[in-house]
Amino acid sequence: MSKTALVTGSFDPPTMGHLELIAEAARVFDEVVVCVFRNAEKEYLFSESERLKMLSAMIAERGLSTHVTVDVNDGYVADYAREKGIGFVFRGVRDEKDMAYEIDMARYNHTRNPQLETILWVAPTEQKGISSTEVRFSLQNGVIPDEFLPKSVAELIRNGEFVGKSST
Repeated sequence: MSKTALVTGSFDPPTMGHLELIAEAARVFDEVVVCVFRNAEKEYLFSESERLKMLSAMIAERGLSTHVTVDVNDGYVADYAREKGIGFVFRGVRDEKDMAYEIDMARYNHTRNPQLETILWVAPTEQKGISSTEVRFSLQNGVIPDEFLPKSVAELIRNGEFVGKSST
C-alpha cells in the first residue's frame, strides 16, 4: 500500500522553506499532496490561482512532479485527509512557537480524524529564518527576496506574471 502525505498551508507566497518541506515529504512518502487551504478571514497577497501556479512551478523546478500534486480546499485538514484517503500530515517547525502550535493542531486533527497522523519535521538551521510574512512585507515594498524564494517563484514574480494584491 502506498503511503501518502498531505502538506498544507496558505503558501502566500511559497518559499524555500516550503519547498524544502515538500521535498522532504517526497523523500519519505510515496505520494505527496500539497494543498492550499482557504481561510475566508485571511487577506492574501497572491490569488489562489497564482499560488497554485507558483507551487506547481517550484515543484517542477525541483523535479518532484511525478509524485507531488497540488490541490485546494476550504474545509478542515482532517476532513480533507479522510475524503482523499490520506493518513499523514507532514508539517514543518522552525522554533518552539511553531512546535506548540503544531502539537495543538495535531491533537485537533487526530480528534476529528483518528486515522490521521501528524509528522513534524524540524527545519534545518538555514530554513528557520524564512517566513512568508516577511517575504510578503519585502514584496509589498518592492523588493524580491531571492534568497527566500525558489528560483521559479522569484522569476514568475519578477516577470510580472501576477496581479498581486488579492482577496482570493
